[in-house]
Amino acid sequence: MPELARALGCQVSDLSPEYASAGRDASLPSIPIVGWGDLVGGSAAATPKEHVQLSMLDGRFVIAVIMPDGSADRIAAEGDTVFVDTADIGLRHGEPYLFVHEGAPTLRIYRKLPDRMQPASTSLDFETQYCTATTRVVGRVRLSVKVL
Repeated sequence: MPELARALGCQVSDLSPEYASAGRDASLPSIPIVGWGDLVGGSAAATPKEHVQLSMLDGRFVIAVIMPDGSADRIAAEGDTVFVDTADIGLRHGEPYLFVHEGAPTLRIYRKLPDRMQPASTSLDFETQYCTATTRVVGRVRLSVKVL
């Protein structure tokens, strides 16, 4: 919404009074926080639980999820908020991605040859998973935030 307002040379409140009255800073993108389990149906189908605003990310294609466990504690511990760029689905070796694999969301490091999802965890409870035809990339992890 802020990008559209800037392009049109007006205020966000001129385009959407509801957006401005929701207590959001119209100069920052509004990033939806979606439930971990909601990702199975696709990020576009997920209903946001709330929104967060950050000046360092363009929010057009970014969603936020809260880590439900320690499966990627080297990147984000349980309870941390992870920001995922859903437009960035081109897999790059060594980069962290949010996948839906065998019907469940998982945050892993992508490795190629063979294509696999390696845990980013200090725990041995999580194993490497191999990509299949049904593995879906939700997006690349761009940022992890720990709330203190």
